[in-house]
Amino acid sequence: MDTRWRHVVLIACKRTGSMQAIETTQQALHCLLTHWPIAEGAAYMRALQICEGVEAKRALADEAEAAFRDACDEAHITYDVVMPSAVLGA
Repeated sequence: MDTRWRHVVLIACKRTGSMQAIETTQQALHCLLTHWPIAEGAAYMRALQICEGVEAKRALADEAEAAFRDACDEAHITYDVVMPSAVLGA
């Protein structure tokens, strides 16, 4: 199940400077598992657990969004939080 977030979290790639929009728990989980610069840390582990919990209907999407931002802070990943309409240019 792909659970949309209330906000879009735009993260910056440290190597290229490009921005990636994370809009769903599924995207966040994929990012954490495949592209994350550190595979350790309390916030990282919590974000993984909560995102997996949302997929299993044991946690809320808002919790996953907050945990993902905490993991960004822990990994020193620059991010911005915007409304979905801002990403679409509406």
